[in-house]
Amino acid sequence: MASTNPVSTVFFDLGATLVDAVLKPDGSLKAFIVLPGAREALQALKKKKIRMGIISHNGSHPPAAVRKALTGARLLPFFTKKLILLASEVRLDKTSPAIFRLALDRAGAGDPREWLFVGEDPDEICRPFMEGYGGFEDAVGYGRRGRMGQVQSAPVTSS
Repeated sequence: MASTNPVSTVFFDLGATLVDAVLKPDGSLKAFIVLPGAREALQALKKKKIRMGIISHNGSHPPAAVRKALTGARLLPFFTKKLILLASEVRLDKTSPAIFRLALDRAGAGDPREWLFVGEDPDEICRPFMEGYGGFEDAVGYGRRGRMGQVQSAPVTSS
């Protein structure tokens, strides 16, 4: 069934969704390994002119190191700069709906149903619902461990 509001923006988590981190012996971020199918999904969304962003907890890794790793993995160009929300940079966490509100504001989506969040953790995917923040009817979970769950069929696919 087609969505009445076409998705204009897709936000992704990073770890175990698009990439796995490679760490240096001191625990700092060395690089990202792109997970199978991730690049193809991003290319398909880009071809459909869907804007893409990131909502991710970057832990102790400085935002500059995350961007450098994204550049090294050839993923950074897929994402709209203002739509990259790293928790330490925006001083918000995915445990709060505030980061999702900020993402919606930055995306300029008039209707929260115009965008979706993709991640591997069902708790993060469903958190906006639990917090009473609507608009994630098309949230989908997919990552290293495979498809995690889907609230409704997402109107944007890689096929």
